[in-house]
Amino acid sequence: MGISQIMSGWRASDTTTDSAEQDKLLDLFWNRAELKKEFSNLRHDRDHLIERLRDEEKKTEGVKKQLRAMEKLLADPETGFKAMVYFQLRAIWMLCHKQLAKFSDQLKKQQQDRERKRQIMEFNQERQRRLSELGGRIVSVKAEADDMKNLIAGHERQRDGLRGFWNYFKRRHKQVEIDEHKVKLTEIRARLEHLFDRRIKIESEPWPDYSGLGIDGKRAINLAMIALAQHLFVQLTDGSIATLARSANIKKIEDVDYGGRSNCDFLMKKIGELSQLMMSDRNYADELTARTEMLRSEIVYKSDSDTVPDAACLAKLATSVRGFSSGPTVSSVPLDINILTDDYWDTQKLLMK
Repeated sequence: MGISQIMSGWRASDTTTDSAEQDKLLDLFWNRAELKKEFSNLRHDRDHLIERLRDEEKKTEGVKKQLRAMEKLLADPETGFKAMVYFQLRAIWMLCHKQLAKFSDQLKKQQQDRERKRQIMEFNQERQRRLSELGGRIVSVKAEADDMKNLIAGHERQRDGLRGFWNYFKRRHKQVEIDEHKVKLTEIRARLEHLFDRRIKIESEPWPDYSGLGIDGKRAINLAMIALAQHLFVQLTDGSIATLARSANIKKIEDVDYGGRSNCDFLMKKIGELSQLMMSDRNYADELTARTEMLRSEIVYKSDSDTVPDAACLAKLATSVRGFSSGPTVSSVPLDINILTDDYWDTQKLLMK
């Protein structure tokens, strides 16, 4: 081996070594970049968790302050009774809201079932109409095919009756007619097969997807919800419990005043009686239906796409519905209470938009 060959091999070996070292350095560089990126992500997650921890600590401190303030209120006989009335009023507000929410779920399910059944019924009726129309066309084409087959059979009998060599050209002409009729018969059968394929396709069509409640369905649900919200208000007019419950829902405890202990005792007793009455009263379906129909004749919508009535048309709340008694403690005079504007029982959150 010559010196030049040895030097060439050494250079090749040295180049291979340098290339391997460069690959290692490149791998280290990329690994370092990935580690820096991962470290940055972990630091960001840590900062986010620290921020969340601070927020939770603030919330916890706020709850502790509320508890201390509550302990202070309850320690004082005068303010303690006020606190009990306050939270009982908030509880009856939440009771009404839950009753509305449950009613809303029931109405949605019923309306969805009703609309889905109507959709399927209309689909089946339309499919049956198309099948009937297609069936008539199939009968017509089958009759056309039978007529053509009979015609061909008649021509074939005539052809077969033409015997002897002197009828050669007549038989040939007749065969041409037969072949032309067979071509027409093939076309008729193709049309018939196409009609049968269409019938199979129509019969195998799946039910359409349900796209959800329409505007009319949402309006019907919202109207019944408003009627129930009004009904609940009427039930809680005794002792002005409804208006006091709204005040407790939007005001802080230090901003309300229910008078002395005797007045607080009266309110707590009234709240208990009305709560019990609300929970036990389940025979208001007919009255609620009548109130809904009454509202239907009064409400207006700002546009054809709106599902919630214009609040202005609900400025008066009828305390009684024709044919039903509201009880001896309820006045028959309409009240200046707007269920939507004042958002009693947080009804706005439950209405379908």
